Amino acid sequence: MSSSDDLFARATAVMPGGNTRTTLFVAPHPPYAARGQGARLWDVDGHETLDLQANYASLVHGHRHPVVLAAMADALVDGVSFGLPTRADVELAEHLTARVPAMERLRFTSSGTEAVMMAIRTARAATGRDGVLRFAGSYHGTYDAALAGDAAGMTRGVRGDLVTVPVGDAGALRTALAAHGHRLACVIVDLMPNRAGLVPLEPAFVELLRSETAARGVLLVIDEIITFRLEHGGLMARYGVVPDLVCLGKIIGGGLPVGAFGGRAEVMDVLDPRGARPVAHGGTFSGNPVTTRKPVGDRFYLVHNAP
Repeated sequence: MSSSDDLFARATAVMPGGNTRTTLFVAPHPPYAARGQGARLWDVDGHETLDLQANYASLVHGHRHPVVLAAMADALVDGVSFGLPTRADVELAEHLTARVPAMERLRFTSSGTEAVMMAIRTARAATGRDGVLRFAGSYHGTYDAALAGDAAGMTRGVRGDLVTVPVGDAGALRTALAAHGHRLACVIVDLMPNRAGLVPLEPAFVELLRSETAARGVLLVIDEIITFRLEHGGLMARYGVVPDLVCLGKIIGGGLPVGAFGGRAEVMDVLDPRGARPVAHGGTFSGNPVTTRKPVGDRFYLVHNAP
């Protein structure tokens, strides 16, 4: 029995399917990672592979990049986490809002799923509506309101709030917005949906999406959690589209758990605790100082501006 076989046998006794992420499972079982260096990964059985998965695009700098490790070490000297805001989350927020003009205000989360969850909740609070329009085959994490309507474990209430449209189908989009626009808080879209074939949306469709949502007071949420690595300002910069809300994750954390959502100031202001009825947003590790730490000097550019 190999080390991976042994680990899987032990894992199935304590975790459903033998692992803690459904997306990692491959039959009969996945190999178990031991270590990585640069673009290469070694499993517990000693196999060396070229790691093109890069933890689902979060390791844009590869494994154990010295600049990233140095930033982590610098942060750990001061503390792992605090029950207070830090200079680090302020500085990364300043960098991201300068890099993405649509994000006039932002908040950090611990994952992309949480970023989507909070963006949708923010849109609902800002509009007073419940509905969410999503595109078939697109993946936006595991929050109920971002999943397909037939997902296991979803309530009838959530299912009733969802409208699903074929991706890139202009006619279906117009029909859905005409029928449901009055109850939609937002439309969430990935401009190059990975699970729908990684085919970039046609510019005309994106223009239509922006104009039709704006005309109906429906907020446009662009999910750049994966595609943010394609352009300095995200894939939305290539299209020239300005959404109401943006979701980020993966590469902005240097390989550590991270997420962020942000948008127009008047929309994000529903989260301001100084307001009359603010949207609740917690998260013990959101914006933690190890993830958000700014590397010394010019190394900041390398970590947070990878192409």
